[in-house]
Amino acid sequence: MLNWIAKVLFIQKRSTEKDLRKVRVLFFLEAFFGLIVLIILFTLLKIFL
Repeated sequence: MLNWIAKVLFIQKRSTEKDLRKVRVLFFLEAFFGLIVLIILFTLLKIFL
């Protein structure tokens, strides 16, 4: 995960405006899916405990 963030920061430093927009979308998707996974895991824990 840290590696991915470092990659994003590196890309942002040397990219054009269009690339930046693409990176932001990727970052948003990553955060969105991470949130969904957390919610699913939390729900599963509540069911099992």
